Amino acid sequence: MSELFIKQELFKLLPSLDGVLFDVDGVLLDVTQSFRAAICDTVQHYAVHQLEIESNYPLLTPEETEFFKFAGGFNDDWDLTNAAVMLIVAKLAQTDARDAKSIHEMAPTWRDYT
Repeated sequence: MSELFIKQELFKLLPSLDGVLFDVDGVLLDVTQSFRAAICDTVQHYAVHQLEIESNYPLLTPEETEFFKFAGGFNDDWDLTNAAVMLIVAKLAQTDARDAKSIHEMAPTWRDYT
């Protein structure tokens, strides 16, 4: 039989619950934007901490992730994240700039790339 793990502070609330609802397929709640935000946060974190880019501007916005989705081949969010980081690395090879705003505005843009 499986075990159920409950945070200790929530355990005292169990008697007052009428039910528990699990939305495992995203039908009840639209989580699309949270995935896009996670992609952007991951790209930004990697760029700042691994590529030493100054974080003065978002390198990728949730709206810009749409360009990848429309281009096709980027249904997997990890593939999209890796492609975004690769484009940033390619831009870094062409410039001495290390601030996010300059790199974001460099050609090719997200729209050009996808």
